[in-house]
Amino acid sequence: MISGNDAIQHTVSDAMGMPWVTRLPLSYYWLPYGAKIFCFPHYSPAGTQVIKTLQDIPNDIPIIIIHSTQDFQLSHKGALALYHGLRANGNYNVYLIEKWGSQHLNLLENDEQTKEVVQAILENHNLKHVTHERAINLARYQPNHRERRFKKPYDDLNKKEAWHQRIWTTIKVGAILGIVAAIGFGIKKLTRAKKPAKDLSLKTKIKNIFSNWKLNGR
Repeated sequence: MISGNDAIQHTVSDAMGMPWVTRLPLSYYWLPYGAKIFCFPHYSPAGTQVIKTLQDIPNDIPIIIIHSTQDFQLSHKGALALYHGLRANGNYNVYLIEKWGSQHLNLLENDEQTKEVVQAILENHNLKHVTHERAINLARYQPNHRERRFKKPYDDLNKKEAWHQRIWTTIKVGAILGIVAAIGFGIKKLTRAKKPAKDLSLKTKIKNIFSNWKLNGR
């Protein structure tokens, strides 16, 4: 999973069968907050997503991404973006195995061919010794990450997550300014309330003096 926000968007669309919700304006930015309120109270939509931490993953670790093209919880574009991001950050030990179908879990169940590919990858990195009946071309599972179908999903998702952080920062700054303004307004009100009451008797005397001047001047 390259982004929790992307997973929420895709789950609402495919797993929950409500694609119309994800077509609403700016749904990518407010839908995760709905999920936070109703399902995942500790989730932070504007928090650091995996796509922003790929550079922290050591480049010498073999990584195998196995993903269904019609997975109903995690988008296939997210898997393609993850592959691009890892390769672009210098990890050339990343492999992508694309499975056709809508399965989400147990992708290796009853699939001897994919199991053989995984075993061959592990053997290639001296992690497991297996005798294969046929040669397996691992280059097939390391396509050029610069191709558009990998790079575009990565760039699009990267921009969306950057906007998530900008929007949240704007909300926080607005909230702080609102609190400061409210405090200032409250202090101003208290200051006005504490002003001593005017001497009404003195005011009356002054009015009388002016009234007498006017009468004497006639």
